[in-house]
Amino acid sequence: MINEEVIIDSAMSFAEAIDGSAAPLTVIDSLSLVDVLYYSFDGQRHQGQILVEAALEDDVYEIFLLIEKLKFPVGKVIPITTYRWEDGDSMADNNS
Repeated sequence: MINEEVIIDSAMSFAEAIDGSAAPLTVIDSLSLVDVLYYSFDGQRHQGQILVEAALEDDVYEIFLLIEKLKFPVGKVIPITTYRWEDGDSMADNNS
C-alpha cells in the first residue's frame, strides 16, 4: 500500500480494553484484543481495536484484511469500554 496516514481511533492495552468489565475471569481470560485497519466513512484509513473470543482472533483479523482491501467503510472499531460497556451507546455511535 502507498504510505497512507492512519488515523488512530484506538490504541488501548488489553487491560484498558477490559477496564470496568463485570465479566467473570474465565470470560476475560478467553478474550483477545485485535488491532485492525479499515477505511471509515470519511474515506480515510483508520486503526481500531476489537475484543473477540481468542479462538476467533485469526478469523476476525482476516475479515478486516478483506474489509480494508475492499475499502468497505466501517464506522468505528473501538472497544466498548469507551462507552462504559453500554451497547446502546456504542451502536448509536456506529461502533462495531
